[in-house]
Amino acid sequence: MSPLHRIIVLTCAVLFSCSLPTNVFAGSELVNEILRLRKDLLSEELSVMCDAAKDLGEIKDAESIEPLAKRVENNNPQIRKCAIEGLRLYGDPGFCQDFYTIWLSDNDIAVRKAAGISVLANSCDQYIERKTEYLMDSKTCGYTQFFVNSIRDAILAKNGSDGWQKSIIEMNIKETIRDEDTPEEIMNMRLNLVFAAMDWGETAVLIRDYSDLGDVEINRKEYISYIESYSIKEEYIKQFCPQTLFPDYSVWNSLLRKNAIK
Repeated sequence: MSPLHRIIVLTCAVLFSCSLPTNVFAGSELVNEILRLRKDLLSEELSVMCDAAKDLGEIKDAESIEPLAKRVENNNPQIRKCAIEGLRLYGDPGFCQDFYTIWLSDNDIAVRKAAGISVLANSCDQYIERKTEYLMDSKTCGYTQFFVNSIRDAILAKNGSDGWQKSIIEMNIKETIRDEDTPEEIMNMRLNLVFAAMDWGETAVLIRDYSDLGDVEINRKEYISYIESYSIKEEYIKQFCPQTLFPDYSVWNSLLRKNAIK
């Protein structure tokens, strides 16, 4: 049993009391439907498997967590993606660390995006642990926060139009982040974080005014994709400076709390 499988099964046992649904609803139509969906979850036909994963997630059947977790380990990235999307619907913070790990490490972009959206949809930031070997010193993180704030202000000043980058470049980045006797290795890392913040800024411009992208309900999937792209760039910085604060795009973030995410 893999670590992911073990953790999810343990969460199921502790939080959900996995034997409950079948015992309570024994002989009912619901149990028959769940059993059918579990069978469909093993289908070689992708659409059947994905529909089953989604339906099981919406039912939130505790005993189905284990078979869904097994499908997350499948070699087929499309199966992994659908299984993750099914588990997302449980809304269980116990899955957060696994979603986070997959978000940063899976070799398929669609799987990573599905895991990233799951991290965001379940407000996982407070439940995940980042690797401590990447942590930077407080001064470096202070400079990183300074540039995130400066980029935010530059974008707002230009109302999201081109030209905000120029005001950041004119700040003489290297001199701003250099302390006396700063080691070259630290300087390079500080520069990398500033450039990462500017990359974050490029994506922030795209979602700052959500109204430009049209109707929220019609374009929900496109919106959520933008949010994930924005958030993975935040996460790169947080791996080194986890206390970095970013603007809260509350309208965008609220979209992730709705059950209509598919």
